Amino acid sequence: MITNVCVLDSGVNLNHKRIHPNRHKFILYDVVDNEIKQVNILEDRIGHGTAVSAILSSVNDILIHCFKVFRDDMVCDDKALVSTLNYIYHNLTCDIINLSLGTITFSNELKEVCEKLFRKNVIIVSAFENNGLISYPAAFPFVIGVDSHLECVKNTDLVYVDGSDIVNVFGFGNIQRIAWVNPDYILNEGTSYAAANITKIILNGQCRSFGKAIDFLSSCTDKRIEIRGETTLSKKNFSISKAVVFPHSKETDCLINNLDKHSFEIVGIYDLKHSGKIGRNVSRIEGKDLIINDFKSLNWNKEFDTIIVGHLSEYSKRLHYDLHTAILEKCDKYKKNIFCFDDLTLYEPINSDIKCYYPKAVKSFKNVTLNRMHYINSPILGIFGTSSRQGKFSLQLSLRKKLMDKGYKVGQLGSEPTSLLFGIDEVYPYGYENSIKLNRGENILYINQLMHMIDSNSPDIILVGSQSNTISYYSYDYHQIPVMQNEFLTATNPDYVVLCVNPFDEKEYIENTIKYIEGLCNCNVIALALFPFDFENEWAKAVSRRKKLTCEEISSIIKKLAVDFKVKTFVVGNKESEEELVNYIIDKFAGV
Repeated sequence: MITNVCVLDSGVNLNHKRIHPNRHKFILYDVVDNEIKQVNILEDRIGHGTAVSAILSSVNDILIHCFKVFRDDMVCDDKALVSTLNYIYHNLTCDIINLSLGTITFSNELKEVCEKLFRKNVIIVSAFENNGLISYPAAFPFVIGVDSHLECVKNTDLVYVDGSDIVNVFGFGNIQRIAWVNPDYILNEGTSYAAANITKIILNGQCRSFGKAIDFLSSCTDKRIEIRGETTLSKKNFSISKAVVFPHSKETDCLINNLDKHSFEIVGIYDLKHSGKIGRNVSRIEGKDLIINDFKSLNWNKEFDTIIVGHLSEYSKRLHYDLHTAILEKCDKYKKNIFCFDDLTLYEPINSDIKCYYPKAVKSFKNVTLNRMHYINSPILGIFGTSSRQGKFSLQLSLRKKLMDKGYKVGQLGSEPTSLLFGIDEVYPYGYENSIKLNRGENILYINQLMHMIDSNSPDIILVGSQSNTISYYSYDYHQIPVMQNEFLTATNPDYVVLCVNPFDEKEYIENTIKYIEGLCNCNVIALALFPFDFENEWAKAVSRRKKLTCEEISSIIKKLAVDFKVKTFVVGNKESEEELVNYIIDKFAGV
C-alpha cells in the first residue's frame, strides 16, 4: 500500500544522491501569495527541504507531495502555512504531514485546519522551535510535537513523553550528516531533523491514525519522561452582590478605594477592637460613609451575601483562637459566602452549602511544556515599583478602566489577592502570606502559562503588576532580596514599564531600578508614576503616618525627576494625570 506523505518546506533537489526519485514518486507544488500550483521543478535554494525529503525518501512505498512554503530564508508565513494545509485537506489523499517548521504565534486558523485534518485521520508531525519557545502547530494536542534530546544518538532513537499534550516525543536532532544544496552535505542539528526522523519511524510502522501513531511510538522505546504534578490555581465560581469586609488592611483597602471598579456593593467594614481603627470613616467618596465597626458587632442576619476575609494569621495569634474556624461556622449557620485571602485547605471539607473561594496551596508543578515557554503576541505593559504601598494596584485598576472605556480589550494578570474581585483574568497571588510554594524555574514557567491563557483571548493589551520593590535596598540582607518580584518580571516580560516611585526615593536607587528592569527584559521604562505621599517622620517610617504632598511639592518633584531621568512623570491617584498617562501609553504602543 502506498503511503501519501506531504512535506511542507523549502523545496527539494531531486538530483541529490540521497533522494530516490526513481524509487519514489514526487509531486511538486509551489506556494506563491498563498496560492498553490503543481509544478515540474521545485528549486531548493536553502537546502532544508532537501535534507528533510532525503530522510523520508529512504522509506519504501511512499508518495511524497512537496510544498514549497519557504523561499530564500527559513521564515514560514502563517497565511501560507494555513493555505497549504487547507489545500491538502480539500484536494489530496494524505496519510501523514511532516512540518519541520512552525510559528511561535498562536493562530485559531492554524488550530482549526490542523484539527480538521486530525478528524480526517491525517497524522501531523511538527517540530518545535529550536530556541526554547513553544511553537505551533507542534503544541496542539492533535499534532505530534517533536523536540530533540541528547539521549537520541541515532535516527531510530526516541524518548516518549507521558503526561503532556504539548511535547509528545523527542527524536534524533543532534549533529548529523544531512543532504543539502551547495554543498551536497553538511553537519547540522535541530528539531527539524528530529521531526523528520520521527515521521520516518511512523511511516515504517505503517500507522494510519494519530492514536495508532502515538501508541506505536510509545511501544518503540523504554526511554520515557513521565510528567506529574498539579498547578491549578483555584477560581471564584460565584457572584457577589453585597459584601462585608474584614479586616481593614492594605489588601482590603483597595476595594474601598476603587468602589467604581468592581461590580458589588460594600455594605460594611469591620476590624477587631484592639486595632485602633474602630469608628474611622474610610470612604473616599463624598456623601458615602464607610465606618470601620467592631467585628463582634457584625449582624450576620444583615443583608449581605458574602464576607471578604483578608489575611488573619497575625490576628489569630494575638487572640489565641482561630478566626477562620469562627467565620466558617458563622457562614455555615447564616448561609453566607466567603472570599478568603488565606488558604483554607486545612478546614476542608467546607460545607457544600457555602460558596467559597480561597487560594489553594500550589506545592507541585506539572511541567507539561518541558521547560519551553510561550511567546506572548499581545503587547504587555508592566506596572512595577520601588517599594510597597505606593498605589501600584490602584494604578493598574485605573488604567484598566480607562482603557476599557476607550474601547480597548484589556487582558490582565494580577498579583493581589483581590484581583479576581475586579474581574481580572488571572491571578498569581505571591505577596504577603501567599500559598505558592514553587521553586524559581517553576514560578517562571507557570506565570508564562497564565500569560498564554490571557494572550489566547487576543487582547489589545495585557496589564501586569508586581508587588513591592523590584531591586534590593540592601544587597547584604537576604530578606531584602525581592526574589519573587524578579521571577514575576522575568516571566511576564513586559514591552514597556511604568515605574512607581516615592518622593523620598534616592536618585541612584531609581536609576538602578530602571537599569535592572530594562536590562533584564530588554524593554523600556517609558514613564514614572509618583505616589504623592511622604512620611511625617522620615526617621521612623515603619510607624510614621503618611502625609499628602502639596501641589507645589508635587510639581517640584516632577520637575526634578524629569531632569534626572528624561522620562515623563505622572501622579498616582490624580484623575487628570492618569488620563494623560493612558493617552501616552496608547501613543507608545501605537508604534509597536
